[in-house]
Amino acid sequence: MNGNPIGYYRVAHPKDALNRGMPVGGRWARLRTAIMALASFATVVFLTGPARAQIAFDDVTTAAGFSHFGVSWGAAWGDYDGDGRPDLWVGNHNHGPQSLYHNVDGQHFVDVSATVLVGRRTGDRHGAEWADFDNDGTEDLMSVEGNSLGFTGPPNQLYVNQGGLLTDEATTLGAAYPNPNPFSADGGNMTPLWFDFNNDGKLDLLISNNKPGVPSIVLEQENGAFVDVSSSVGFKLSGASDYAQITNLGFTAAPVLIDASPAYPDHAWLYNVLPFHDLTGGLGLGSQLQRARDTAIADFNGDGSLDIFEVRHPDGSDLLVGPTGLTATLQPNASEVGFSFQGSGTIRMRTGPPNFLLPNKMHLGANSTQPSFVADPPPPNQISWVLPLDSTDPNSAGLPMHMPGVDFGLYFGHDSSNPPVWTVLLSDSTFFTLNLQISGASGITNVTPINFTPNSSYQTPLLRELTTKGYVTAAAVGALATTMGCDSVGAGDFDNDMNVDLYLVCNRRVQNTPNILLRNLGNGTFQPVPNAGGAAGSTQGRGDSVAVADYDGDGFLDLFVTNGRGDAFLNEGPDQLFHNRGGNGNHWLEIDLEGTVSNRDAIGARIELTAGGRVQVQQQDGGMHRSTQNFKRLHFGLGPNKTVTDLKIAWPAGGIQDLTNISADRIIHIKELPAYASSPWWVRRVMKSLSGF
Repeated sequence: MNGNPIGYYRVAHPKDALNRGMPVGGRWARLRTAIMALASFATVVFLTGPARAQIAFDDVTTAAGFSHFGVSWGAAWGDYDGDGRPDLWVGNHNHGPQSLYHNVDGQHFVDVSATVLVGRRTGDRHGAEWADFDNDGTEDLMSVEGNSLGFTGPPNQLYVNQGGLLTDEATTLGAAYPNPNPFSADGGNMTPLWFDFNNDGKLDLLISNNKPGVPSIVLEQENGAFVDVSSSVGFKLSGASDYAQITNLGFTAAPVLIDASPAYPDHAWLYNVLPFHDLTGGLGLGSQLQRARDTAIADFNGDGSLDIFEVRHPDGSDLLVGPTGLTATLQPNASEVGFSFQGSGTIRMRTGPPNFLLPNKMHLGANSTQPSFVADPPPPNQISWVLPLDSTDPNSAGLPMHMPGVDFGLYFGHDSSNPPVWTVLLSDSTFFTLNLQISGASGITNVTPINFTPNSSYQTPLLRELTTKGYVTAAAVGALATTMGCDSVGAGDFDNDMNVDLYLVCNRRVQNTPNILLRNLGNGTFQPVPNAGGAAGSTQGRGDSVAVADYDGDGFLDLFVTNGRGDAFLNEGPDQLFHNRGGNGNHWLEIDLEGTVSNRDAIGARIELTAGGRVQVQQQDGGMHRSTQNFKRLHFGLGPNKTVTDLKIAWPAGGIQDLTNISADRIIHIKELPAYASSPWWVRRVMKSLSGF
């Protein structure tokens, strides 16, 4: 660490847990020894409950230095310069260069991408994850690519950190894996996942791909480069994969890899055996549920097991009528959907994205005339086609002949009513999506959807609690019984009351909707916080992702939200930073783990913390969820407790490390002790006794 900007303290040995930030050596060392002696005779028991102050956030986007407005696809918190403050990568999807925001002082951010990132800065960027894959003490960044608005996508980018300068070496190191499937509507590589499947202390890489026929792959790190070992490890997954996560079925139990596609779970494996052992049918997760968009893994009911919370957002058509017109997303699936409306004079129809439906597939009137159109805005920044429709034009009368659900195209025209009734129909023999806007100077009336019901396909979220019999779906009560359409979820103890809360980023297909903050009541049930505690978010664009981090080091978790989800032209919104006010008097502890025998990021480690007689568990999973990375520093709310009485770490390499009597309200750095990592339990117990902790 360079300095001590936000109260960052190193604990390299369990005795140092009582350091409490004092310098090492000389009289301070003797004073620390005296404090340890006193601490061995004193135990403080807290009988009061945690503070119940309302969770509250402030929008500090502009003050912090963020101004991006546009499309998005996730974000990733990391610490590229090793100063202890979380920095932020934002890919901005396929419009403009990516951004890397340096956390200057815990309050202000500056985009340093132009000087820090060496290599291509544009593309079709999807998810990204920070990790120190080469174990050199600096964080590297893996960014995966889609296929660039329907064309063959550029290679992935693996930015190797060399003294704070990040250089793309994906091609050299074997991690480029460009999407080979051109001219498809969307997709390609979606989300990376760093994990150490063979437990050799070197991180391996999983790349999820959601295009049919294009496999997701597992890359093993060998001699500093990456080799595709998917077949030899038994990992076979072809298409439709959005992201993957790791979890654990017990404190020292085998690790589990769960792959997430629109059907959740797609697959689950034990990955500490070769080939991977398929657990998909044996975890009690039940039948695959359609349109699971994102998941958070944490102990939500306080029983010491890691549960799974799913947000779901099914596909389907939607329509919203406004003061001057309508906005619709039409999504036929071997069918035909559309709408009708009344309007006179010149009417403006806008369709997008432009590459999804070219003008030669637009058919106007009974004679199936190709309508006139303009690109909006002009190329190369085009995001839609604009078509002026005039009921006085004889070519617009009637509807084109076609076979619904078989022929592909947009079919529209009007009847002879006064004012005329226009009908717009989208037909396809497979699954297809198109956005439309209709507006007229005289307004439009009598809007009627055809073959769908707007805003009707949303579902309740699901809480899957881990029991001795596997996962069991918790009863949908209270907030969990409400239907909602959400695309991202962030979990964390936002009020430090020792219960893991949830923040959901939500939307309709045709508009942004308020995000939802669910406060955990301590038993796995949740209570909505009004206005999401001030973080309900923007009305512009469509909610995309949330990345969680305590960016200012005050012990309360903050939120970074992107609002550029989906397809043009409904997907442009602001990035937003919400600062947690905190101030409720509850205590906290944050932990950075450093592996020595295990991988340096300690991905796969499990932590068991005891404070006030209550046990909390977490896993170091790298912070990954769909296309997004929370800061991987582990955060524990401690309620009224000023001391952590016991902290156990089960390292990936097999060792268990114990720390006791750790003071609260600080950030500590715990380094894996190699002797512990390689010793049997009885040796560790003797070492613990001799060490005096």
